[in-house]
Formats: sequence, C-alpha cells, structure tokens
Amino acid sequence: MESYAAGIVLYNPDITRLKENLDAVTPQVKKVYCFNNGLKNAGCVKQLFNNYNNVYLIGKGKNLGIATALNELVKQADQDKMEWLLTLDQDSVVCDGMVESLASLKNEENAAIICPIIEDVRRKNEKIVCTSDTHEDIKFCITSGSFMNVKKTIKIGGFDDWLFIGLVDDEICYRARINGYRIIRNNNVVLNHELGNLTPSKLERFYLKVGDLLHNEGIKKLSYKREVSPMRLYYATRNMVYLNKKYPDSLETTWSNKRIIKNSISSVLRGKNKYKLIRAIVLGMVNGKKYRGTRK
Repeated sequence: MESYAAGIVLYNPDITRLKENLDAVTPQVKKVYCFNNGLKNAGCVKQLFNNYNNVYLIGKGKNLGIATALNELVKQADQDKMEWLLTLDQDSVVCDGMVESLASLKNEENAAIICPIIEDVRRKNEKIVCTSDTHEDIKFCITSGSFMNVKKTIKIGGFDDWLFIGLVDDEICYRARINGYRIIRNNNVVLNHELGNLTPSKLERFYLKVGDLLHNEGIKKLSYKREVSPMRLYYATRNMVYLNKKYPDSLETTWSNKRIIKNSISSVLRGKNKYKLIRAIVLGMVNGKKYRGTRK
C-alpha cells in the first residue's frame, strides 16, 4: 500500500453504508482521513471508528463545503507524507484491489489523477464508452474514486474553495490539464456510484426502447426522474457562471452558456417547486458574476 491514503468527506452519513465503505478501503491504504463537514450522529461515527486502527477524524464539524473539505484532506495527507490520496464519497464502496489497480498507473508521465470507470446501475440509458486499451486519458472525472497525486494537487493550487459544491471536480480536472498534467482512467476498474437522487419512471422501458429506436439520449433520460434541489441548482448555476468568468478563453462545454440554459430549463421542467427553482437560477446567475479574478 506504500504511501497511500484515502479521504472521505462526512456529512450526516448513513452508518451502515459508511461501515461498508471503511471495511472495504481500510485494508488497501495506510491511513483513512474522514473530514467532519457536519455530523448529527457524531457519537455513532466515533464509536464506529473505534473498530479501525487507521481511521482518523479531522475537522470541527462546520460545513465548509466539499472543496474546502477536500483541501483539508489533501493537506493532512501531505503532512503525513502520503504520496497519493484516494478521495471517496461517504457512500462509495471500493472493490477489492482497487487502490493497487489504480496505483499501477502512477508512474505514467505527468499523471495527476487516476480514476476508475464510474457506473450508476440506475441510469440504464447510459452506456460506458471506452477504448479497448487498459487505460486512456480523459478530460474529466468525479472526485469519488479519484486517486490523486498529493504534491501535484497542491502545486496547481488544490480545489477551488469558492465553488463549495458543484463542478468542484470538473474545475480541478481542467486546471490540472492546462498545467500539463493528465487524468488517466483505468478501464479495468469499476466503481459503482449513485449520481444524484433518481427514481425510475413508470414508463421506464417505453422511454428506453423509443430512445434506442430514435437514437435519442434525451428521450432515454425520461426513463428516470431526478429530484431537483433548489440549493444544488443555485450552486450549479452560480458556479457555471463563475467558471465562465474565471476561464474566459475556455471552450469547455461543462460550464458553457449553452449548458447553463439547458440545465436551467430541464431542472425547472423536472422539478416540483418551480418558483424556488427559478429563484435559485436567478440568484445563482447574479452571484456567479461577482467573480473578480482573485481566486485560484
């Protein structure tokens, strides 16, 4: 396991799922850092941690956002002279040998982030597309399951604290690439991870079949219903506007004006409380424009 650590951001976790997470990852790394971003069940979490000799709780319990929490995990790993950090969501459970498999690519030239294939079994419309190679360079990856080089992450400035939540992973991947580093996906490793709150549509099979016949991904997406949170929508909108200003010459579609419009329309159409969603979009656009070029 060499100088490998794992970092998990905790926010009122489900104890049973967290135990599964820790049982899977603790044998694969030297240390597991858990950042307290808010724990209503702190007593249960601390009691669980007593079952492990390499799990450490850091942070004071204030919700600082995902970006700052990740920076604290990176900082702790650096202080303990860990070379690589596996970042995980609190409900992500790694497979046996995952860290070793990701680490097999650590000597690739300019490798900054090594990630697995992410599969959400609920999203039946999405097919994983990858090359026949054992690994390949990609543009973006999510933070959960990412094996990050600690020194290189610090060198490019770490995560952008102002983002709080939303596009935190996209932004650091983009910044890594424009600084000459690579994001490499190991196509032999799969992490099952739930992306968002989804429920199957009553017409799930119908939408999937029609979408296949018409080769239309938009129709396929109707096979599930996505819960739209006004808070999440606010940060998504704010951060896309912010990143447009931060990287004015970027051609990335992840935070393009087209993406902002498309995300806003689809969220309002799918969501229940349309007034709150529209208000979140407007506030996000207003606050996103406050960027003045002083942040990393």
